[in-house]
Amino acid sequence: MSRRSLALAVVVTVTAGCPPAATPGPASQPQSAAAPKQEDPLWGELARVKKIVDEARANGAERCAPVDLSRSERALLAAASKLKQGEREVAERELRAADVAATRAFARSPRLRCAGQLEKSAQPDSDGDGIPDDVDRCPDEPEDKDGFQDEDGCPEPDNDKDGIPDADDNCPNHPGSKSEKGCPKEP
Repeated sequence: MSRRSLALAVVVTVTAGCPPAATPGPASQPQSAAAPKQEDPLWGELARVKKIVDEARANGAERCAPVDLSRSERALLAAASKLKQGEREVAERELRAADVAATRAFARSPRLRCAGQLEKSAQPDSDGDGIPDDVDRCPDEPEDKDGFQDEDGCPEPDNDKDGIPDADDNCPNHPGSKSEKGCPKEP
């Protein structure tokens, strides 16, 4: 567990259900025994987003969506801190940012693709491309990892199918001609 996720777990665990920090003055006087404390529903939302962050991390988001994971953790820490300080509006804003980033990190980290890469010894990968043989369409040929159909496990030597190998194509994802070095002609 990284220091950041440990700190996040501690903040969420310690502060969950805590009322906002007291401010000097009459409002900070102890409540009577008859009046129950009102728990802010944002603490429940914070715990919900924390679960998404934990699931994304378990799925391998550190490898597949590190920026989104980091943003979600930072915003979640900020939301917990601001809520504890009684700055509800700022806490809501940070919590929304954490929710968006956590959801994105989770979506970009499918367990088969990301967690499988973290535990390479758990599943065979004959071609060593990081995609387990049971989901690799080309288990004997390594994926070329060029951002084009990288999930299938097969290399695509000519992404745009213009007859010019990607290694020699200046525009590998847009069909073009040899005279234009693989790029489309400019109008």
